[in-house]
Amino acid sequence: MKVKLLKNIGNYIFLLICMSIPILLAKQSTLDELWNYTFARNIVNGLLPYKDFNMIQTPLSAYLAAIPLKIFGDYLMVMRALSLALATAIFFIFEKLLCKICNDWRLSISVTAFLSIIYAFTFSYDYNYLILFFILLTLYLEIKIYEKPERYKKIINIGIGVLAASAFLSKQSTGVFLIAAIIINCLFRKKFKLILWRLFGIVIPSIVFTGQLILSGSWFDFIDYAFIGVLSFSNSITYLDFMMSSAVNFIIGLGVIAIVIISIIKVFKRKKSNSNINLELLVLSIAGMAVVFPIADIFHFLVGLMPVLLLLFSLINKSLRINSYVIFLIATCFLFAFASANYLHLPQDLKYSSLNHFEGIRIDAKNEEDVLFIGNFIVSEKAIGNEVYVLDGIAVVYMLPLNIYHKDYDMFLRGNLGENNPQNLIDDLNSNNSVLLIPYNFDNANWQFPKEIYQTIEKQFTKTEQIGDYYVYRVIEQ
Repeated sequence: MKVKLLKNIGNYIFLLICMSIPILLAKQSTLDELWNYTFARNIVNGLLPYKDFNMIQTPLSAYLAAIPLKIFGDYLMVMRALSLALATAIFFIFEKLLCKICNDWRLSISVTAFLSIIYAFTFSYDYNYLILFFILLTLYLEIKIYEKPERYKKIINIGIGVLAASAFLSKQSTGVFLIAAIIINCLFRKKFKLILWRLFGIVIPSIVFTGQLILSGSWFDFIDYAFIGVLSFSNSITYLDFMMSSAVNFIIGLGVIAIVIISIIKVFKRKKSNSNINLELLVLSIAGMAVVFPIADIFHFLVGLMPVLLLLFSLINKSLRINSYVIFLIATCFLFAFASANYLHLPQDLKYSSLNHFEGIRIDAKNEEDVLFIGNFIVSEKAIGNEVYVLDGIAVVYMLPLNIYHKDYDMFLRGNLGENNPQNLIDDLNSNNSVLLIPYNFDNANWQFPKEIYQTIEKQFTKTEQIGDYYVYRVIEQ
């Protein structure tokens, strides 16, 4: 038991080291990282999801992220540390599952280390990765349940239900597939009584969440943003679009389809005892791939791919040579050396940020100058009684260092505004102290940006000047 514990601790530390440099020293370049950070810090500052700030996913990931921010401080680097902890937990469970499949710990840890560094280059704390963690942990419990005495099975099934509910409370559109998956597993196994225990596990956190919404007066706001508003999200990237975007994506996308089809055929043909693992793995892999809908870009595809990789190894494990781990171990060493050389060196165009909340984060020097420039303009306008609204997808970049937040306007994107009409939100700003910053090159605006509001702005506001990459609009004098 002690040896097993030391081995698990060693594996966790090894994976943590593998991913630490790419995650902690990554250049700040993704808006998703800043948006998720903003959700968490809003909660720390006493704001309520939906009622006080707009978000369209269920809020568990934001509440979890708020805990370390409250304890260790309101810094983006704290979110990076949380990202590293989540990434390590994901790949730690992945390794244990892979070891179950391949029955070779050397192969499982070397393959996992190799994959962990690849994923680390683009990893940040995100509700999609949190759901992946819940899916992998659910799969681990689905497998372990066959190894445990009967008296533990009720508790494990309740735990599986809680994990499925947690996935739903992290992102409703993906979590519902995990809920369906754990019920389907019971139906296929004809374990109908176990469904009740899983439903019990689902109901417990759901009641707590619903009660919190009702008591805080946020219930109707939740329905507004998380369900009604999402329907206005018209942009999407289909799985076919992803496959047709490049030759590599076509091969990988087709490969995933082939793996799933072959696995379905094998599961329904095989009658051996190890088919338990294959069935659970197949159903949860399909549930995991739901993350690519409605946006099948490379980020969402990589998240959904991980359970499918376990499916792949379950199909080819008998074909792997006993020394296959050497290849992955060598590749891991090369990747780690590349990451170290790339991230430990600071190019001239990068710097460690001195912006408020961004301390210690690598950032493009020119971008920081732009943030300071726009920030000074916002502060100077605020000093004379004006309120500046940056109607751009990157508004959070300017507002975060200033500790300013405007509900709806700082994420002025279609699908994120609840049932609010963008035109009506612009009408609400038609007062003498409202100043709007609009990108002068709006062809490059975020794809969810409601571009039809430009006509309203031209009618109701006057373009007075240009500041950086923005036109300044003020209320027309009557």
